[in-house]
Amino acid sequence: MKDDDPRKKYWNEKYVNYWRERVAEAGSGNSEIINGDARTSSDEVWTNLINGTKFQNGNILDVGCGWGRFFQMYIEKDLTVYGVDISTEMIIASSKKWYNHDKVKNIQEATAEDLPFEKEMFNNLICIGTFDATFQEKAINEFLRVTKPRGLIYFSGKNTKYHSNDKAALAAEVGARRKGHPNYFTRTNDLLSDLEKHGHKVVKSYYFERRGDLAAMNFKNSMPEYFYEYFIVIKCGKNVGTIGSHYDEHSETFDIIQHAKINSRNIT
Repeated sequence: MKDDDPRKKYWNEKYVNYWRERVAEAGSGNSEIINGDARTSSDEVWTNLINGTKFQNGNILDVGCGWGRFFQMYIEKDLTVYGVDISTEMIIASSKKWYNHDKVKNIQEATAEDLPFEKEMFNNLICIGTFDATFQEKAINEFLRVTKPRGLIYFSGKNTKYHSNDKAALAAEVGARRKGHPNYFTRTNDLLSDLEKHGHKVVKSYYFERRGDLAAMNFKNSMPEYFYEYFIVIKCGKNVGTIGSHYDEHSETFDIIQHAKINSRNIT
């Protein structure tokens, strides 16, 4: 992995303690750490969503594994666990915690865009709370490369079109950009259409219209026109061709609001 990747410094120096605090207060309701924001989703919420689609037998790769937050769940399902994270500090923490467990096979520092594994190695791959911080075109093609045909890929992200009056979502987007947090928005419908065109199947989908809906488990299974977050499960096909680019640095909602503000200033 390239040491000059600017994201690496952020995840090591600015994010580790902040994310531990956010996970510690996880649940529904308002955050006490970030004024005006919703709490992040709890382990129980993620476990319920993930358990909605049974894992394939065998192994699992957790991309953006952090300190191994979900490793115990995988172990309880008798999966052999592999984990990668861009953060040196996260890998040190997870290695210390899990180094002597016989079901945890390998934990190493790596990016989602350059996974250090052979083709079609994994029965399951999971990427929770990380895909929106990746260069998604490269990441999704890496996920497909290392997952076996008929294997499952579980991933979450942020949608480019959310409600313009979702103040918490807009504030989170603006705040992330201000502090240099890697933050990319998926043109979700285009991505899923491209995946299906290339032989992969959407097995399960959850759409959360507003920021905070995920923590409250308030979701729709059919894609609405506007929503903030998603959680998708894909069954891999034969991986024919390359998935294109379906993400942007700014959300479409942010761009529309900024354009309206500029027009309003020009009129006045």
